Amino acid sequence: MAPPPVVPVVVLPPVVVAEKAGVGAQATAGASDVRGPGTGSGGIGNGTGSGGYGNGDGGGGEETPPRWRKGRLKDSDYPREAAETGIRGRVSVRYLVQTDGRVSRCRVTRSSGSRELDALTCRLIEERFRYEPSLDAAGRPVESTIVEDHEWAMGGD
Repeated sequence: MAPPPVVPVVVLPPVVVAEKAGVGAQATAGASDVRGPGTGSGGIGNGTGSGGYGNGDGGGGEETPPRWRKGRLKDSDYPREAAETGIRGRVSVRYLVQTDGRVSRCRVTRSSGSRELDALTCRLIEERFRYEPSLDAAGRPVESTIVEDHEWAMGGD
């Protein structure tokens, strides 16, 4: 009789997950073995993910945020037709600061109620705003996302 075969036990590495489960495919999700304040799980994060490569508030606090260098929206940018008809409002936007400090992918997340003001806001942000890019823990520039509001109303420039 032959002795029973020796079957090696394969021990798999632990699976790293976020403390709070979430859909990893969302733009604001991400997780890694670097603990951070984010919510969500899976892959490389963007936004508030806790991923080691996450942009925004993630990355375990090792990433420095982008710093504004130049560019602004001025009262003189306010469309004359909108001023004459009393159109005003707050536009909430989200945009990407690239590794060279330029801005792209501006999207309106909450409309002012005027398509003209919404489109103007993103166009001017992409044309004018410049940043010192966010840096990862190794000091390399990385993309990051900024979320902010802009108020359009008549006033002095």
